[in-house]
Amino acid sequence: MQTIHGGDVYNNQIDIDFSVSVNPLGTPQNVREAISSAVENMNRYPDYHNTEVLKALSKMHDIPEECILCGNGSSELFMAICHAFSPRFAYLAAPSFYGYIHALNASKTEIIYSNMLQNDDGFDLDCDLPNLLKNADMIILGNPNNPTGKLFDGKLLVKIADECEANGTIFVLDECFIDFCEGNPSLIDYTKKYKNLIIVCSFTKNYAIPGVRIGYLICGDKEKILSIKEQIPEWNVSAFSSKAAAACCEDKTHLEETVKFVKKEREKLRESLEKNGVKVYESDANFMLIKTDENLGDELLKKHVLIRDCSNFTGLSKGYYRIAVKSEEENAVLIKYVKEILK
Repeated sequence: MQTIHGGDVYNNQIDIDFSVSVNPLGTPQNVREAISSAVENMNRYPDYHNTEVLKALSKMHDIPEECILCGNGSSELFMAICHAFSPRFAYLAAPSFYGYIHALNASKTEIIYSNMLQNDDGFDLDCDLPNLLKNADMIILGNPNNPTGKLFDGKLLVKIADECEANGTIFVLDECFIDFCEGNPSLIDYTKKYKNLIIVCSFTKNYAIPGVRIGYLICGDKEKILSIKEQIPEWNVSAFSSKAAAACCEDKTHLEETVKFVKKEREKLRESLEKNGVKVYESDANFMLIKTDENLGDELLKKHVLIRDCSNFTGLSKGYYRIAVKSEEENAVLIKYVKEILK
């Protein structure tokens, strides 16, 4: 059975997992030490108010603590947002992350897909999308988009935020991969202007701690924060998650090194794949969407290498795969196997 997410290393014999896009530089040492230190607090309930994390996030983003809400990963936050506002129907770009669909289905929301425009370089949002939102209750976008890895045009996103503010539409912007992109394309500062804008972030990918489960959202409307919080269980952030998140906020050097490394390895990987006849779409993130007529996923699995089959993404079909940018050595192994398969 095809999985709806990457990372299914438990039901396959996998040596290298390219299906999950976590930081190829791994988890910073200070974060590892922080998680280890939390063992001393295992016999206590975690801080119900997430005081340490909120203080660290507030300082990092220059956002009031009451405008931030922590979650057990971004998945819990998407679910809480959808239950809090119970949209009648919502717009999603296609293709986009399955987690949005899962959360909207749970809130019995009718999903309207806005098919992205495909060109030689990648996929772009329909420029007319802001005009389609007049009767929408919610729109969820990932920036950069998953699975394409491409950043959307910032001016278009602001235009969408304007339209959502005028129409009372909730605009959920997923920035879980934005730390892998050059520059500072985040719209977090815009939450001070747009009360209907909700930014969802996570430490999962950028600090390579998917097993820890810690994410957060930012919204300038404190009433919306309270509404979402009502949909989240008590003590949803563990002592381990809390210590890890606070340590992540202190280590910006790790992200600066990551952006440089990812850009260099992504371009090398792209060039090598294209030389072997694989179509590679433009990406700004730590993963790439590719297309090939060969059954690349199954063939790589025989070599104990896992990539993400994207044929079950709305808007994509058989032959599309997502590949993470990993270490130089691991990327070399992937290219070696791709050559063997496609020669």
